[in-house]
Amino acid sequence: MRLILTRPIDDSLYLASIMKSKDHDFLIDPMLEIEFIDNNFDTEEFNCFILTSRYAAHSLLKIYNINKLKNKIFFCIGVATRNILANSGFKNIHHANGTSEDLLKIITNFSRKDNKFLYIRGVDINCDICKILNNSGIYVREEVTYKANPALALSRETVSAIDGNNIDGIIFYSKRTAEIFIDLIKINKLSNKTSIICAYCLSEDIAGILREFNMEVKVAKYPMNDEIIRLIN
Repeated sequence: MRLILTRPIDDSLYLASIMKSKDHDFLIDPMLEIEFIDNNFDTEEFNCFILTSRYAAHSLLKIYNINKLKNKIFFCIGVATRNILANSGFKNIHHANGTSEDLLKIITNFSRKDNKFLYIRGVDINCDICKILNNSGIYVREEVTYKANPALALSRETVSAIDGNNIDGIIFYSKRTAEIFIDLIKINKLSNKTSIICAYCLSEDIAGILREFNMEVKVAKYPMNDEIIRLIN
C-alpha cells in the first residue's frame, strides 16, 4: 500500500518507520509545521498542568527542566503526550483517552479548591478547555507556547502521485490537517482524483470533513496512534 503521511515532520518520520516495517510505501508531505514560541513564564503559583498535545509537552520541556517541574501534577490528552513526560522522569501524570471530553472529566473529578491549573497550548485549539473549566469554577490560566503553520503547497511528489492514481491512502490526525489538504487539492485541481483514495482518520470529526469531499474514510476505533496503525494493517 502506498500512503501519504501528513503529520508534522518529526511525527511523520516516526510513523514512516512503522509503515516501512509493515512493508508499506509512503510519501511524507506535512500539512503543518510546528514553530515553538520563545515564551518564558512563571510556573510557581501552579501545581497542575494541562497538556493537549505532544508539542505542548515538548515546548514546556524546552523552557523548564525536570527539577523545576518534578513536583507538579500533569494532565495529558493521551498516552503519547504522557510518554514524553514519563520518559523525562516525571511521575505524577494522569492521561485521558485522546479526547478533550475525557480529559475535562478527569480534571473535574480530580480538582480541589487549592489547585491552580496552567494550560499549555498552541495558537489553534479545537476545544476551549480554559473557558470551560473557568466557567465551572476551576482556576485555569493558559500560555501559548507553539503554533502550527499551514503548508502553502503540496510537494511535487504528492501532486504527481495523486494525479497518476498512485496513492492508496492518506493518514489524517487532525481536522485542520484535513482542511489544509483539501484546500491544496483544490488549488492543484485534483479534486476528481481523491474519490479512489482512502482517508485513514484519527476521529469521526476528521472523517466527516473528508467524507463531504467525497473520499472513502476509515476511522480509528480510539483516537490513538496504535489504532491508526491497526486500521491500516
